[in-house]
Amino acid sequence: NAVTQKIQDELGITLPGDFDQVLYIVEDCYVGDCGYAAYAYYNHWRSLYRADYYKHTGVLMHEIGHNLGMAHSGGLDGATYTDHTGLMGNPLYGDDLGRMCFNPAKSAFIGWYDDKKITIDLRQSHSQVHRIYGISDYGSSSSSLVNIKLETGLNEDYYVGFNRATGINGQNDEADNEVTITKAYNTFSRSHQSRLQAHLIQGELNVLAPIGSRTFTITAETINLSANPAYADVCISDNGNCDASPPSPTTAPTPFSCPSNEDLMEIRIKTDQYPTETGWTLTNTCTSTVVANAPAGTYKTANTEYSDEVCVPTGGAYSFLITDSFGDGICCSYGEGFYNVLKNDVSMIGGGQFGTDETKTFGQCGPTPPTPAPQTPPTPAPQTPAPTSAPTPAPTSAPTPAPQTTAPTSAPSSALTPSASPSPSPSFSCPDGQVGFTLTLTTDDYPEETRWVLKQGNQWSTGTMIASVDYLTTYTKPQATYIENLCIEENETFMFRIFDKVRDGICCNHGKGEYSLALNDQEIHRGGEFNRKEQTKFEAISSYSNTNAPPGIKVVTEPKGGNLDSSNEDEEEELSSKLPHN
Repeated sequence: NAVTQKIQDELGITLPGDFDQVLYIVEDCYVGDCGYAAYAYYNHWRSLYRADYYKHTGVLMHEIGHNLGMAHSGGLDGATYTDHTGLMGNPLYGDDLGRMCFNPAKSAFIGWYDDKKITIDLRQSHSQVHRIYGISDYGSSSSSLVNIKLETGLNEDYYVGFNRATGINGQNDEADNEVTITKAYNTFSRSHQSRLQAHLIQGELNVLAPIGSRTFTITAETINLSANPAYADVCISDNGNCDASPPSPTTAPTPFSCPSNEDLMEIRIKTDQYPTETGWTLTNTCTSTVVANAPAGTYKTANTEYSDEVCVPTGGAYSFLITDSFGDGICCSYGEGFYNVLKNDVSMIGGGQFGTDETKTFGQCGPTPPTPAPQTPPTPAPQTPAPTSAPTPAPTSAPTPAPQTTAPTSAPSSALTPSASPSPSPSFSCPDGQVGFTLTLTTDDYPEETRWVLKQGNQWSTGTMIASVDYLTTYTKPQATYIENLCIEENETFMFRIFDKVRDGICCNHGKGEYSLALNDQEIHRGGEFNRKEQTKFEAISSYSNTNAPPGIKVVTEPKGGNLDSSNEDEEEELSSKLPHN
C-alpha cells in the first residue's frame, strides 16, 4: 500500500490509471525467506516480483495469467504446479525462456482461439476423427482447429489439444508434439485449477470417466510432423473406434495357469480418474517376501480395469497394501475405482474407499486350509460423485490477505460481518471429566480450501491429535454451515488451528464464511479473517461466560510471510524450492 500511495502521489493518478497491468518489483525478501518468486491477483491489474524474477518471461506470463483469471495447472502426479504442457504449471525459469503457451483448458477460458475451437457434447453419441493443429500454427490459413472442448454436462469438462513444440510454443517443457487432454471446472468468473489427464503419442488412447451410460475413448490415430503445418488426427468415440468397418478380431489370450503345487493370485485394480496416483504391494507375511507390486505411476489410463497375475507357493498368509499418493483413495469422489485380490479365482479381499493407504490381510501360515466355495468378486455399489473441483490443491492467490478485487490502497476490511448467524450448536452431554467442544463453521465460496486440526497439549509440535478434517473431501458446499461436536478432557490445554489453502481465510474476499468455537455451548472465539491459518489456544473448563472475555484463551493469526511456529510439520507446504512462484 505504501508503494502504491507513493506512485500515485508522484504521478498524480489512481492506479491502474491508463495501464492494463502494473508490475511491482521488490529487491528481495525483507524478513526471512519468503519462498516465492512472484505472485499476482486474480482478475486484477497487479502482480509482484522478487529480485530478478521479473526478467523471466515464463514467470511474467504465469503471473499475468493469474491477472487474466487463470489458476494453476496440475500434472499427472496430482501436484499443484506440475502440468508442464502450459505456462500455468510453472515450468520455465530464465531470461531467455518463455516461448510457451497455455494449455487447452486455459486457452478455452481466455477465449483467444475460439474461432478455431469446437465443442462436442459427450451426452450424445459421437464417433469421428478430428484433425487438430498446434496453437503455434493458429495463424496459418491451413489450420482449421486448435482446441476441442468435450462438454460433459457435469461440473468439469475435458479439453483436447495438439502440443506442437515450435514457434511461440518452441520451449514447451512436457509432451512435445503429443496430444494432450486436460480437465477443468466450467466456470467463467475465474478458472479453477486444471489437471492434465493424459498425453498421447501416436497410437495411444485414453478412456474418459463414464458420462451417463456412455464411455468415450480418445485415440491419437496419427501425428504427422512432416506436414506443413503439422497435425494430429484424434479419434473421439463412444464405441471404441472411428472406422467405418469394425476392427479385425484378435486372437483370445492364452489363459494364465500355475503348476499344481502353486496358487494363482490375481490382483484386479480399476483406476479412478487419476490412475497414476495408485500403487500396491502384495507381501507373503510368513516369509516377509514381496510377491508382487505396482508402484504409483504404473497405471496410465483412467477408469480402466487392470489385472496382474502371479503364481505363489500353496498356502501362506498375505498382506495387501494399496496406496493413493493424493490421499483420496480410488472411490468414490473421482470415479468408481476398486481393488480385488483373488486366490484361485476366489475373492479374498477388496475395497476402494480409503485415504492415503489401506492394508488388508488374508490366509494363514502353516497347513493349507480348505479352499472356500467360489463366490462373485465384490464390486463397490455405484455412487454419484459429489461435484467438486480437481483433487489437486486449489489455485493459490497472493501470499498476503489483501483483497484480490479491490485496489491495494483500500483500508483493511472491517470486523467480521457474516450475512447470517450460524445455526446454534445443539446441546449434547459428555461423561464426567469431559467438556463439550463445538465447532460451527460456515464455508465461503471455496469450501474445499478449508481444513482444521484440534490438538491436546501446550506445544503444537508435540501435541496429541484429537480430530481433524482435510482439504477437498470434507467441506464441499459453498456458504453452508457445518457443526462438529466432540467431548474433550476437562482442565486440559488444547490448540485449534484452521487453515485456508490459498491464504485468504474464509472471509470476506470470496463469501462471508466464519467459524466459532464453544465449550458447553458457551462461545469462546469467533473468526474467519486470516491468511493461511489461525490458532486458538484454550483451557477446557466448563465455566466460561458468554458475556465476559474468557480467561486462558489466546488467539494467534499467522503473520504475513511467517509461521505460527518454527515447524511446518502440521501442514502441507504450498511452495517448493523447485516451483518458487505462485
